[in-house]
Amino acid sequence: MKTSSASPAINADLKYRSLVIDESEPFCLLDHDNVTIFDHDGQAINARPSDVLDIANAGIPIVSWYVPAVRTRSMKLIHLQTEAKMILGSHPRWIDRDFNGFTQPDCLAALEVTNLIEAYMRIQAIHEVEGTPWSLAAAIERGSYILALDELRQRSAGLPVNVDWWSRVLRNKSRIKVIIAQEVATAYPGSRFWQQDQETGNIHFNQSGFVEYIGRRGWDEGWPQLGDGRLRLDRETLDQQIKNIPGLALFRQARDAINGLQGLQLTWDQNDAVHPGSTPYHTKTGRNQPRVRQGFIFALHPAFRVAGVRPAPGRALIALDWSKQEPAIAIGLSRDPNYRAAYQSDDLYLECARRAGAVPDGATKYSHPVERQTYKAAMLGIGYGMGERSLAARIYTDLNGGQDTEIVSEDEAANRAKRVLSWYNGEFAVLQAHLDGEYRHALDRGWCSSPDGWVAFVSSEYNRRPQLINFPVQAAGATMLRRAVTSLAFETDLDICQTLHDAIYLNCDERAVSETIAIAEEHMRRAAETITDVDIEIDVKVITHEVRLEDPRANQLLAIINTAI
Repeated sequence: MKTSSASPAINADLKYRSLVIDESEPFCLLDHDNVTIFDHDGQAINARPSDVLDIANAGIPIVSWYVPAVRTRSMKLIHLQTEAKMILGSHPRWIDRDFNGFTQPDCLAALEVTNLIEAYMRIQAIHEVEGTPWSLAAAIERGSYILALDELRQRSAGLPVNVDWWSRVLRNKSRIKVIIAQEVATAYPGSRFWQQDQETGNIHFNQSGFVEYIGRRGWDEGWPQLGDGRLRLDRETLDQQIKNIPGLALFRQARDAINGLQGLQLTWDQNDAVHPGSTPYHTKTGRNQPRVRQGFIFALHPAFRVAGVRPAPGRALIALDWSKQEPAIAIGLSRDPNYRAAYQSDDLYLECARRAGAVPDGATKYSHPVERQTYKAAMLGIGYGMGERSLAARIYTDLNGGQDTEIVSEDEAANRAKRVLSWYNGEFAVLQAHLDGEYRHALDRGWCSSPDGWVAFVSSEYNRRPQLINFPVQAAGATMLRRAVTSLAFETDLDICQTLHDAIYLNCDERAVSETIAIAEEHMRRAAETITDVDIEIDVKVITHEVRLEDPRANQLLAIINTAI
C-alpha cells in the first residue's frame, strides 16, 4: 500500500505556473477584502473587491476560502476550504488531528504554509505526489456545489415543523430520555445501559454497564479492542457493532433517540420553519454531515420526523429519492449482466429470491414476504461488504423488527445468510470481481476517488475491505446528489430546504405539487445519467398539513415520547 508521511515540497520556480488554467488564462485569489489577480506569468495585479463581479462575469476562476458575498451563477469558484478538507480529512499524515471545523488558521498551520496562495500550491503538490485525479475542472465543480448550497440556503423557506409538538418535546427532554431509558431497562432485565446524574437529571451512557451486559451474553465476541484489551466504544465503532447484534435492536433505537435529544437546539422562525444545516464533504465518501443539534430533523430517529414535520395549510413538503440507487450504480460500475437483468425486473429482491430458487415463478411480495425481505436484507448488506456473521444479524433484525413474535431464530438467520452469500457470489461473479479489483487497486495506489474527483486516502483507519469496496458506490451516489442539487439551484427557482443521503426535500404550494415534482425528477434523472446507464426510478412522498409522513419504524418510540409529553 502506498503511504505518504512526508510533506510534499513546494518548488519555488513553479510558484504560480502550476495554478494557471493554461498559458493564456489568469485566475483570481479572494481573501476577505483583498482581491488579487494573477496573470499567466504569475504576476500579481491588485484589484478592488468591487471588481469581483466583473472577474466572475469574465469567467476567471476565483480561489477563495469563503463563499464570495458578491457572486453570479456563472462564477467559477475553487473553494479552498473544501480542497483542504479533502487532504486533511483522510491523508495518513493528518488523520490523527482534530480540525474542529477546518478553520483557515488550523488548515494553514497543518499544511505548513502562511497564506492562501501557498495553501493552494501545497494542496496541488500533494495530489501530484500521490497521483490522484485532481483537476481544475473537478475543483470548480466542487466549488459550484458550495455556491449552490449557499444559494439554496438564502432562498429556502425552511423545513416546516409542528411547533406545538416540538415545544412539548423540548420542554420535556430530560423526562423523555429517562422514560426511554426505563423502557429499555425493562426490556433488558439486569442491564445498566444508562445512568442518571442526580444533580442535573441528565442521562449518560454507562460504558461499564454496557460492557458487562453484552459480555454476559457473549455479544462482545469479535468486538474491536483497544491496545490494552478493552472494547472500543467510540461512537463509530459502537454504531457499527450494535447493528450486527440482533438482540440490541431496541437499545439501538433508544440510543439514537437519546443521542438526538442530547444538546438538541431547535429554533423556528415566524413561519414555523427551521433552517437545518449540514457540513458539505464531511465524510470519507464526500457526503454531507447533517448538523443534528441545529435542527436537522430527518437525521434523527424516524419518530421525530413523523410527528415533528408539518407544512402549513395549503403548503406541501415533497420528498424525492432515487429508488434502489446503490444497486443501479453498482451495475453501471461493474457491468454485471446478471445483476442488470435482475434489477430490470419488476421487483429486484423477489427476482433474486426466484433466481436462487427460494420462491417459485409467479411469487409476489404478498405471497412470499419473508423470502423477499431476506433477499432485500442480503442484497443491501452484501453491497456494504458484509460477511456471513454480519449478514445473519442483518437478516434477523430486518425480519423480526417491529414484530410481536420472532419470525426467524438467530440460527435460521445464520443458515439463510450462509445460503444467500454462497448464491450471491456465484450469481454476481462479475460484480464481485469488480469489487475485489477496486479493493486491491485502492490498497495499491493508496486512495479512492469519486466520479467528480473527491479523494479519500487509504490509512490505518481506512483500509478494511468493507470500507474500500463500499466507497465507489457511496461516492458515486454522493456525486449524483451534488449534481442534481447544483442544477436545481442554478437552473430553477425551486425551494430545496434540505437533502439527506439520496433524498431531496422541497417546499411548494399544494397547487404546484405536480409541476414541482416533474421539474425535480428531470434534474435528478439528468444527474443519474452522468453516473450510470441504468434508469433509476424516483420515489416521491408528499406531506401536507393533513397528511403526515408515515414510517412504521417510528411507532414504538413515538408512543413512548407522546406518553412522556
